[in-house]
Amino acid sequence: MAFHNFGALPLEIRQSIWLFSLPMPEPEVCLMWPVNLYQRYEGPESTMPSEPYVVDTAFPVLMHVCRESRAMVQNSTLSGVLFRSSTLAGCAVPFRYFDPELDTMYWGSENIIELARNSMALPDVFAITSLAIEVQWGFRLNLNLIDTLMDTMSDLQTLSLVLPDSTDNNRPRVSLFGHEAFKQPSRRCKLRTIDSQKQPIIHIETSGDRIVANDDLVPLPLALQQCREALERGAAALLAESAAISGIVREGPDTRRWFNHLRIQAQTFIEYQPDGTWKEICGERRFVDQGRTYMLGPYIPVAERPNPELVRVNDLDGALKKVYMGD
Repeated sequence: MAFHNFGALPLEIRQSIWLFSLPMPEPEVCLMWPVNLYQRYEGPESTMPSEPYVVDTAFPVLMHVCRESRAMVQNSTLSGVLFRSSTLAGCAVPFRYFDPELDTMYWGSENIIELARNSMALPDVFAITSLAIEVQWGFRLNLNLIDTLMDTMSDLQTLSLVLPDSTDNNRPRVSLFGHEAFKQPSRRCKLRTIDSQKQPIIHIETSGDRIVANDDLVPLPLALQQCREALERGAAALLAESAAISGIVREGPDTRRWFNHLRIQAQTFIEYQPDGTWKEICGERRFVDQGRTYMLGPYIPVAERPNPELVRVNDLDGALKKVYMGD
């Protein structure tokens, strides 16, 4: 039923009604930026992502109701909705600050080594409840990552293995120089959960640091179980290394399960398209991860990194250009 006298209400009351119509925050994904954090010629700050951490949000419906509601939303002081410029969108787009209790933080192959090594210095890292990592890192033995999952992220509840897409075409290209990887989206994106039982069953590589043939791929339901076991083996290796350093020898076997509390799931990125649809995009953004010898995109010096509160920095990640970083 239309309220024809709405315009006759005092401005303060109309604004209060508009404010009550704003949506509550919903879970989003936080992409670390710059994607390429590796650079040996700058100081330690070059391997830290830009702050503050922010997430893209949808335009509130009120932006499309009338001029008054649109103006109210665009008044960030009044509405609380923040905006920053975007070259891809061609206009200011909404965002909010990362909420570690609501949002998922994503670490990809191009920055996970640095992020895991520096995790203690990341803001709000202890409060993160959901972490997503590129799929192959769920099976690699990286003690910094294991330590982060075991100890640093003490509130962690969910670990997502992110696949390039939800098809059974995730078979790695054979390479003697590295592992199959993909570059994170550049447009606004979300993580969509993959039903591990969907038909046809998805097969993925669980080899970790070994190079394997396609016939060694594992069905997704089994792969999720193997990920948990790989994490437990990593925990045992980390404890053994700590014991060797400290000289403290434990009596008897340590049977504790460090990751039983974690919910481990498979997800994939969906990216918002100019026509208003969502599309799985990372299957088209694959490359061979060769460590830090080559990166898929230029290194951005610390002094040239824009403020993510003012500029949608992820717009700069659209191109897939292979850059030699040195031996």
